[in-house]
Amino acid sequence: MLSGMLKQVEDLEITGEFEDAPGALSYLSKNNADILFLDVELPGMSGLEMLRVLKERPLTILVSAQPVYAIEAFELNVVDFLVKPFSLTMVLSAIDKTRELLNIKYLNITKKKQSLTS
Repeated sequence: MLSGMLKQVEDLEITGEFEDAPGALSYLSKNNADILFLDVELPGMSGLEMLRVLKERPLTILVSAQPVYAIEAFELNVVDFLVKPFSLTMVLSAIDKTRELLNIKYLNITKKKQSLTS
């Protein structure tokens, strides 16, 4: 369902989809991602456990059918937490929050590069 919603966002490129945490961890160890949509309930390792082991963590939007995970999710500094079932409007709102943070991140990187060359 989430994948179908994300495909409706014209300027968003889906670079990978995984059924379990090991597949996602393997991909992220070799590739960069700006945004990570991550389900808490994954086979073998929860999304929360996966976030804890990631060395470089993309900006993350966590999803779950269980709102009880929200506190722990925000303690892990996720951008947003979506409770299933969620709507396209909720997904778009979470993406907008993430884009704002990405813009700040890239602005800071650009400023650092400029100060190094000055």
